[in-house]
Amino acid sequence: MNEKELLVPVAVEELAALEAMAMLGNFKTMDFEAVTAEIDKRAEEVEGDLKGLINFMALVYAIFEMNKNGKKETAQRFSGEIAVKAPEIAPLAAELLDELEESWRKNK
Repeated sequence: MNEKELLVPVAVEELAALEAMAMLGNFKTMDFEAVTAEIDKRAEEVEGDLKGLINFMALVYAIFEMNKNGKKETAQRFSGEIAVKAPEIAPLAAELLDELEESWRKNK
């Protein structure tokens, strides 16, 4: 990091939302892959398992977005993969999905 680089604290939730957008989009003007790689690198510098938390939350945000955009089968497939591949975090994913749903309904 150089001296002139401006650092702005960003909550994990916002970083996860950005990662979710990157998962769902194929953008021509922005290189989300480069941005998310930098987020991952900096997250590891701050705390070793922070990258995993951001990626987990991004996946949950992506599932939520799929549900809201009529891609329920795809969302269900992703949820099923979490349940099979990482059953220890499946309840946390379900809880976060519930919180996102509640927040979405309040702000609708």
